[in-house]
Amino acid sequence: MSGLVIGAALVGGGFLCVVQLSLQYGRELAPEHARYLAGLLTTGYAIGQLVGPMLSAVSTMLTHQLEPALYVAGTGLAIAGLLVFRQGK
Repeated sequence: MSGLVIGAALVGGGFLCVVQLSLQYGRELAPEHARYLAGLLTTGYAIGQLVGPMLSAVSTMLTHQLEPALYVAGTGLAIAGLLVFRQGK
């Protein structure tokens, strides 16, 4: 039971940090549109949570491998990172 609590704290703590840092960076990028950006970030996260498992299921069903879905996810993450990096300059 203590392992479950420790695991939940570590995973949940990391998740909360990422969410808070994302929202803070969004406020820095567009301070006059903080509420709109928080909603946009939440929507983007929800879309990723819905599309990711479906993409991996279809990829695994068609290719019998998970790697193509991981490549697509990694590419999407890299593109998103580049877009945020360019926006910050």
